[in-house]
Amino acid sequence: MSPDRIAALDTNLLLLWLVIETDQALLRTYKRVSTFEESDARLLASELQPFETVVTTPHVLAETTNLLDHAPLYRRSALFDTLRRFIDGHQEWYEEARTLCRLESFMNLGLADTALLSVSRRATVITVDWRLAGKIELQGGRVVNFNHLRNLMR
Repeated sequence: MSPDRIAALDTNLLLLWLVIETDQALLRTYKRVSTFEESDARLLASELQPFETVVTTPHVLAETTNLLDHAPLYRRSALFDTLRRFIDGHQEWYEEARTLCRLESFMNLGLADTALLSVSRRATVITVDWRLAGKIELQGGRVVNFNHLRNLMR
């Protein structure tokens, strides 16, 4: 499958996707997604439409579960159920941490974003992280800076 048919979401956008699928009202009550608006949820859904599949990494999933620990108690269980369904329905691309931590980008990006940088050779990474987007562009990977899309829509 062509890289322009495969998407990978950064942690923040995966969290937004989980909130959209679970309870959009959380955009107003869950601090970790409070920078997003309902229009961003629609924009993300629209941006994902052309892709045949969405992939993830274990490192992004680990960061996501850590952020879900801060979700409002009354919706935490539902969010974890949505995450479980996401995991069941999507591929997980794995690259060992011992390999990733030897890459130059590890010191600046950390583990999860270095994994996404690696994934960008085989998939389009959609991110809100300016630094990650810049690194991917510099290395010739595929990236969509979601912030650019948001600014264009406003």
